[in-house]
Parts: sequence; C-alpha cells; structure tokens
Amino acid sequence: MIFTGNDIMCYVNNVDTFNRKGVAEKILTENELKSVSPEILQNKLIIAWTIKESIYKILCKEGYREAFVPKNIVIAEYYSLKDRIYSGEAVFQNKSYYFQSETKEDFVYTFASNNFDALKYTDNIFFQHNISDSSCALNYSLTNYLHQNNWRLEHNYEGIPYLIGKKNKMDISITHDLDLLVLSKLEYDKK
Repeated sequence: MIFTGNDIMCYVNNVDTFNRKGVAEKILTENELKSVSPEILQNKLIIAWTIKESIYKILCKEGYREAFVPKNIVIAEYYSLKDRIYSGEAVFQNKSYYFQSETKEDFVYTFASNNFDALKYTDNIFFQHNISDSSCALNYSLTNYLHQNNWRLEHNYEGIPYLIGKKNKMDISITHDLDLLVLSKLEYDKK
C-alpha cells in the first residue's frame, strides 16, 4: 500500500528544544552532522525532525512498532526544488521514502510517502486560528471541512486515521503545532 505522513513545527514553540546540548546527535546520523555547518544547524535540525517524524508515521502504518529513534532514518538526498521548498529521499532499513519540506517564516512543514509518485497526489490542507483559540476551534474547522466533502474520519484498531469517502478509502496524516493543523490526504483515485 501507498501511505503518507506529515509533520509541522512552529519555530517559536521549538527553538529551545533544538538548542539543547546533545540534541543534534540524537536526531542526525554522523554523516548528516558532518554535512551541516554549525551556523545553520538549528534550522536544519527542525527540518530533519519533520522529515523523520513524517516518515515514522508511514513506518507505523507499515507495521513498524518500535519507538521513534530519529537517527535510524537516514536522509540520503536533500535538494532545493525552489525557494524554501526542498525534496529528497530518506532510507530506513534499506527502504526508500520520499519527502517534500517547506520552510516559512514561522514554521517548517513536511509531508512524505513510501512512493515517489504519490507526492504529487498528496493534498495538504492547512487550518489556522488565532493562538488564543483553543484546539477545539482547529478540530471544528477540520470537522466542517470533512463534512462539506462528505468524508468520514475513521481510525484503525491502532488509532491510525484514514478517511472514508463515497467511492474510496483515503490514507491521511494529521499534524498540528500551536495554531496550525494540517491534513495530508493521499488521493488514491488519482493514481
């Protein structure tokens, strides 16, 4: 099966975490560390985290049941598509996964798939509210969006979400941080 995973991180909410001593060594492999200059390390750590977290979500859908160890997912290729948008390949246990990351002023967002071609069939829908709004407002927006499109949000026995539409079942991934929630939806009927 073809799966999608995603992750978003707001800089303001995560800067201190990624500045801690020893964090880089927990996220990046030795080769990944060597390829990043110290002056841009913090920004690259956040990007690497979102890449590896997105792929970990796919691994869980594929049946992987071990704890998340970011160093076990190796970013093998990373290149710029256009200004502030990056793409590449990561490897876990000799299997390739593909990702696309976008850096904005306030956040980094990454979506990934276990199939390279599926990246172009993944819709990423952003929901945003004032920071003073509760997460209930984000959930309400997501619920309304699903209702308007006649989709039903379901979860398998392990809690992994997917959508049921009129014609098909769609693989999805949901991520949120601060005032942002993103639904990545893999359109099976477009393949």
